[in-house]
Amino acid sequence: MRSEEETNRAIELYSDMIQRLCMIHLKNHADTEDIFQTVFLKYLTCGVMFENESHEKAWFIRITINACKDLLKSIKMLYIFTFMKAIQLLKSEIFSGKM
Repeated sequence: MRSEEETNRAIELYSDMIQRLCMIHLKNHADTEDIFQTVFLKYLTCGVMFENESHEKAWFIRITINACKDLLKSIKMLYIFTFMKAIQLLKSEIFSGKM
């Protein structure tokens, strides 16, 4: 686990970049805040020792983009699941003569 000093340094260095990346991908402030917290929680708990600052920055970019994609996939799957359930309900109503 990283020290508070290390974490504060990373937040100061990368917070703007992470928020911009999230807004580009998610276009939603609430989701951006969620991903921001997720990324820094991963940073806080990961044991990766970075070779240099550019390696650390690349790690933050990759983790942020992956977290955004994961969120978008989960939202998309929720919409697909909801749509499929609606179709099933509609079919059952049509075939049961309720419509």
